Amino acid sequence: MDVNDNAGYLNVLVVWATIASRLAPTGVLGKFLRFSQHPNPQPGPTPDLQKLE
Repeated sequence: MDVNDNAGYLNVLVVWATIASRLAPTGVLGKFLRFSQHPNPQPGPTPDLQKLE
C-alpha cells in the first residue's frame, strides 16, 4: 500500500489557497466581479452615531 507522506502539507496548502481565493478572486469569476462593480460608487448616508449610543 502506498502512503502519501505529504498529505498534511498538502492540506495546509489547500487551506491557504481557499483563503487566498476568497480574498482575491481569480479566474473568470474574479474578472467578472472586478469589472461588474460600479466605476463611481456613491457613498451612502452617514449613520447618526449619537442615536446609536
